[in-house]
Amino acid sequence: MEINQYWKKLITKLFDKTISNKELEELNRWYDYTHLDEFQKSAADEAERKHAAWQSIKKRTTPINDATSTAKKTVSFSAIAKIAAAFLVAALIGLQFWFKEPATTSPVKMITISNKLGQVSSFTLPDSSKIWLSTGSTFTYPERFGETREVSLDGEAFFDVHRNPEKPFTITSGDVITSVLGTSFNINAYPDEKVQVAVFTGKVAVKDHQSRNETVHLVKNQMVTWKPNSGFEPTTEFDPEQIAKWRQGILTFRNANMEEVIHELSKWYDIEFKLAKKSAPTCQYTGEFKNTSLENALKIIQYALRINYTINENEVLIEAPNCQRQ
Repeated sequence: MEINQYWKKLITKLFDKTISNKELEELNRWYDYTHLDEFQKSAADEAERKHAAWQSIKKRTTPINDATSTAKKTVSFSAIAKIAAAFLVAALIGLQFWFKEPATTSPVKMITISNKLGQVSSFTLPDSSKIWLSTGSTFTYPERFGETREVSLDGEAFFDVHRNPEKPFTITSGDVITSVLGTSFNINAYPDEKVQVAVFTGKVAVKDHQSRNETVHLVKNQMVTWKPNSGFEPTTEFDPEQIAKWRQGILTFRNANMEEVIHELSKWYDIEFKLAKKSAPTCQYTGEFKNTSLENALKIIQYALRINYTINENEVLIEAPNCQRQ
């Protein structure tokens, strides 16, 4: 029920004991025509409400000055009780006090952290969870958590989530949602690529929430891969020593063909890579680089696989016509 400023003014005068008989009659008529059905259905019996209001008002009611007359007149107890009953009904069903404005809650500020190519960062969330963010990745989280802990990731990150069974921790990465209560795991989810989730401790639930609505549950040392066109692949085990070395600035390859090598290099070095058409597609490379310059990385691959490369201003051209498998 909405009260305009005029009726608020009269109600204030009623409880200040400055209302005139004429104003009181207006207020009573307004009360009689105001629909209080919703209040009456939710509160106690009307007779009991009015009785309680009567007892409350009776104790503090004294003669009130009439603005139109110098003579003092006594306001009817039943009339005052009628108005007071309306306030009592509102209080009984938990409404805010009539004169207060509705409470407002400020929106939660969202914080976004983005890494440049070749950059790795780490930070702590409001719930004490620790995050390592990989090269070329973006992570978004709220300034403060509410009933849930919801964040989003584009790229790769390692999570050490503070355990809280009452507030699940949820990461959205494109079409995949990863949910935990408290554990450590790595998510590789660059845009328009496959998603890989590898669990280091605890348990993790990974869900395809868009096309297939499938959920995969993982435990320690288990990993799952999700692809946009085919969904989840079978769960596999992994070596924790080989996953998430990027936190120390280490770029790792294991039996990677030249296209995969170039794809990974492009995440770390801000330059375009191209593979010559006549290059051998079966060429594979195993190795790792730690905080290595682009030219040094190419020299190592060249020595291992007998490739040729040319570094131009904005492009690296790789030729591997006689590439030999290690």
